[in-house]
Amino acid sequence: REQNLVHQLASALPHLTISEITLTQIQVNVDDARELSRGLSQNKTLESLRITNLAASSPEAMSIMIQTCVGPTSTLRELYLYGNDTITDTEMLMLLNLLEKNSTLNLLDLSTLSSLSSISWLALARVLGSSHCSLKALQVTVNETITDEVII
Repeated sequence: REQNLVHQLASALPHLTISEITLTQIQVNVDDARELSRGLSQNKTLESLRITNLAASSPEAMSIMIQTCVGPTSTLRELYLYGNDTITDTEMLMLLNLLEKNSTLNLLDLSTLSSLSSISWLALARVLGSSHCSLKALQVTVNETITDEVII
């Protein structure tokens, strides 16, 4: 039933003229992520997307979503990714690589991403210091102590 909803939303996305969508606590597998990404990439009015506490079946599903949301054809100005435990260092590093080439994203929310190590946070600091980063606002809260030693 939930998958049917995801596919219906994905089919409707290219035709919607709304500027904000929230996807919270839905189950998304790789096929769902591909469908949603296809719909998102064809939508030219969406400016704010909240993908929160997503029950992605795998990091690959989350990677597909991130590539679309931060990739070169994205029109998003705000991306909220808080509470997504399937975002690991691999997905975060990919997101940061895309972020350096993105000129539209102004706000990024990475709050409560509990699967990240100091590698991701250091890479984030590097990207934020880059002249290529278009972000104007970053939201981060860390619920757990980072146990890796960080030397700056």
